[in-house]
Parts: sequence; C-alpha cells; structure tokens
Amino acid sequence: MMPEHAFEIRKKNQRDLIHLNNQGKHIIASNSGHFPQFTDPTLVIQTIRNVLLL
Repeated sequence: MMPEHAFEIRKKNQRDLIHLNNQGKHIIASNSGHFPQFTDPTLVIQTIRNVLLL
C-alpha cells in the first residue's frame, strides 16, 4: 500500500485530470484491483457505453 500522504496527492492529481475536459468523470472501481476489466467488467462495459453515447 502507498503512504497516506502519497495517496492524497494521487487523489488530488486524479481530480485535477477530471477538469481538463468539461465532460470529465472520475469513476472509482472500489471492488477492483489493478485490472478492473477482469474484476469488475460490468462497470467497465457500462462506462464505455456511456462514453459512446456522448
């Protein structure tokens, strides 16, 4: 696991990325590990569908 301070910096950086595009969205796969396409494929598929509908 990463130190809490480093994790907070990482979360802030991720939030900053959202604002680079007015349609940006931060989706958290909380039940997933490093490969959400394997551990939470439904979330990945739904997210891709949502992007295609934009």
